[in-house]
Amino acid sequence: MLQRRQVGGMDDVVVDTNVLAHADNPGHALFESSRQFFTALLGAQTAWCLDEGFHPLESGNQSRVYSEYRATVLPIGLGLQVLAHLAATGRIRLVGRANSQVRRQVRRIVPHNTVDRLFVELAYGSTDHVLVSHDYSDFHEKCRTVLLARLGVEIVDAGPCCERL
Repeated sequence: MLQRRQVGGMDDVVVDTNVLAHADNPGHALFESSRQFFTALLGAQTAWCLDEGFHPLESGNQSRVYSEYRATVLPIGLGLQVLAHLAATGRIRLVGRANSQVRRQVRRIVPHNTVDRLFVELAYGSTDHVLVSHDYSDFHEKCRTVLLARLGVEIVDAGPCCERL
């Protein structure tokens, strides 16, 4: 049965760390589309998905994804500023761990990067099953096709995702 989407876009989205990094790097080719994505996310009703254990204060955080973000980008970066605003306004959705069968499938499809596997598992557990990522090394075209076919997880670039929010 088809699920009807809310008017105005997606219910939720998972965001890979590279999108946050690109939004803070004016020299990168994906700088503008990454910034446009975060601006669109801020203006939409879409929730940002993180793993359980997220807490906006570093001392209370146990989220692997948020820890990855903090280790990679500066707290003053656009992505983390948008994340902080969404956390303050109740637009963070915590997603539980995928079951062992899903984790096994993800491990086969994305064998080399444990953090990227976590992003895929979060997208699988989200409502819209969308991961925004610019990683074509771990998520090459064949990988993206297999993830969509087997798990229903769609990996999209930040630019094209803006109009879907």
